[in-house]
Amino acid sequence: MRKVILASKSPRRKKLLKRVLQNFSTESSGLKEPLVGEIDNPIEFVKALSVGKASTVLKRNNDSVIISADTVVILGKRILGKPKNMEQAIEMIRTMRGQELDILTAFTIMDSERTVTRCVESKVFMRDFSEEDIKKYIKKANPLDKAGAYAVQYDKGFLASHIEGEYENIVGLPIKALKEELERFRLYSDE
Repeated sequence: MRKVILASKSPRRKKLLKRVLQNFSTESSGLKEPLVGEIDNPIEFVKALSVGKASTVLKRNNDSVIISADTVVILGKRILGKPKNMEQAIEMIRTMRGQELDILTAFTIMDSERTVTRCVESKVFMRDFSEEDIKKYIKKANPLDKAGAYAVQYDKGFLASHIEGEYENIVGLPIKALKEELERFRLYSDE
């Protein structure tokens, strides 16, 4: 059995991957994420980030299978990155009021012979929430380490009214699509 490495130190991704694979280690890619804003092709952008993380870790572990992922939050045509401070996080959240967010997660499975990268999209529909709702959300979540300052797993109805698509994708790893690709790599089987 080949060694599998999750190219992430995210506890959320680690927990999600544990549902599918039992034996893997984690390693941060150390890849510096670019500043974001308006981008013409967000799908290609997030896929490139995912591939970059995987290839960086594969260079250090060329006999392993690397799994990486990157998630972006899109509001209109703008990608919301991780906020630099709490004031920026609160401002990001305010801009989401009454809006529809597109959540894109690209994941990559890579070894020395092949690379598979897929992008999965989900939507989050935000309520016309109050300043009090923002305070309640921030008490539950640490918005500083989250794309767009948003984490669906801590939003107990404070901000969002509903979602479309796979919940796990919004958290950071689309399990259904990942299982399909892991089967092709002979790392997972439903049987």
